[in-house]
Amino acid sequence: MQWFCARELLEEIEGDLIESFELNAEERSIFYARFRFALEVIYLLRPSVIKKLNNYNNTTIMIKNYGKIAFRNYRKNVNYAFINVLSMSIGLACCIVSYLNYSHNHTFDQQHQNYSNIYRINYQEREPQRTRQYGIVPEAVFSRAESLSSVRQATQYIEWGGNAKKGNEYFDMNVAYVTDNFFEVFDFPVITGSHAGLVKSNGIIISQELAIKIFNHYDVVGKTLNFVHQGQERLMSIAGVLSKTPTNSSIQVDAFTSMANFPSSTQPWDKTVTAFILLEEGSHAGSMESILNEFALTNDPDVAQRGNKTYYLDPLSGMALRAQQNDVIGPMEVALPLAMDVVPIVISGLILLLASFTFTNTTIASAAGRLKEIGVRKVMGGRKDQIIIQFLWESLFICVLAGVVAIPLSVWLADQYNQLLPFLELELVLEGHLNFFMFLMATLLITGVIAGGYPALFLSKFHPAKILKGSLKYRSIGRWTKLLLSIQFAFAMVTITASFLFVRNAKFVNDMDLGFDTESTIVVRFGDQEGAYSALHNALAENPRIEKVTGSVDHVGRRFH
Repeated sequence: MQWFCARELLEEIEGDLIESFELNAEERSIFYARFRFALEVIYLLRPSVIKKLNNYNNTTIMIKNYGKIAFRNYRKNVNYAFINVLSMSIGLACCIVSYLNYSHNHTFDQQHQNYSNIYRINYQEREPQRTRQYGIVPEAVFSRAESLSSVRQATQYIEWGGNAKKGNEYFDMNVAYVTDNFFEVFDFPVITGSHAGLVKSNGIIISQELAIKIFNHYDVVGKTLNFVHQGQERLMSIAGVLSKTPTNSSIQVDAFTSMANFPSSTQPWDKTVTAFILLEEGSHAGSMESILNEFALTNDPDVAQRGNKTYYLDPLSGMALRAQQNDVIGPMEVALPLAMDVVPIVISGLILLLASFTFTNTTIASAAGRLKEIGVRKVMGGRKDQIIIQFLWESLFICVLAGVVAIPLSVWLADQYNQLLPFLELELVLEGHLNFFMFLMATLLITGVIAGGYPALFLSKFHPAKILKGSLKYRSIGRWTKLLLSIQFAFAMVTITASFLFVRNAKFVNDMDLGFDTESTIVVRFGDQEGAYSALHNALAENPRIEKVTGSVDHVGRRFH
């Protein structure tokens, strides 16, 4: 009650409440007396009883002095301030990078406006030892889904390898054959040209990277591209150039062209495609799954014969994560493994915790020079809670300074992290990213409380009389301080070990021996015409600059398994 009751009314009200409490305890019970006491205190929360703002003169003056005293202390102990700001900024920068890594992994495909209503049609196949999941379906299943009234749009695509030919040069490229409404479902903005050219029989939309690789610039709309697919050449007209696709997009191809250009004559149940549907608002995926499975039961030869195949809808939101965790077989990119999510968070958290312990220990170690300041503040009317707030404020001040330093430091650190994992492109973008600022503010606040909480409680408990008389025997290395130092050393060893293992594992993945020389091996794709491989093999084998020639049905990494 003392914290809200006006000082001139406190003594009288407190006496009445205690008298009422004792009377109720005597006549009724102690439980009833306590309940009644709490109820009467709550009743006192009204404007006529609550302290007026002008009663906080001492508090207001002390709050104004917090910044001045903090600045003087940091100026007096520059080394102390520098060490804490540096350690905190490194810890915060690591946390920012781990946030970017986590955000990158958990926002796959969210660049598409309708991502929450887009679903991929998958199927799972039950086998004696395991259940396999596939991100591809027969075209007949796609056609049945397309006809449903709850489907606003349905699109499909087939990803296939090919080459772009310019003179005597060949450029490797992944091409997606898509239906004409593909860009009405997915958002892949163009920097030149338009999506409308996709419907032309020879229209092709290429990526900015491919345009620069072939033509050295991306202003290439209207130019022709000699596209080689399965040994057949075809002149394509460039209708548009796509802006750079984010690395957390499941669809990573070099070019898009119409499905009509795909050379296939297979039956609908033999031709497999990656199928997507855009549902109407309020539609339920469960009812559609039942319709598709009923259709497959009477039409799909595999379901009719073995009955071990089930079709289901996989939401685009979180699809990449589930594909990685469940090992879904298909041509699309998947999210990073769970370990790549968790390990950076753990390491950065430990580094920030070590920085917090450093601040705690250095604050306690340098507290002997501030004992008289604490004693004088208490004599002048400063309460224990005000002393605690002062030290927490100073801790938050250090955290804010560290946060300012951490932002440019995290930009450099993210670039180093990208070099460690080349398939990532983490980038810190401040404009319009409210979630990042909320994360940063929460991290600064929590760190400030953790780092300054123990010193604030420890230093605020000293009695002013003992301080000013000089009878207080202050020991900076107490039991709690020793415990904190022990924990700090233990965390330091764990952090160093975990960081070393993480970096070594990343280098192992990048430098892993695949069983062939990736720098000196050239892969040539061509059609399956009879005798084509033998003729090419014999011609290449006669070239003295070529050591060995071999062939395979599929190229390493180009299949779904």
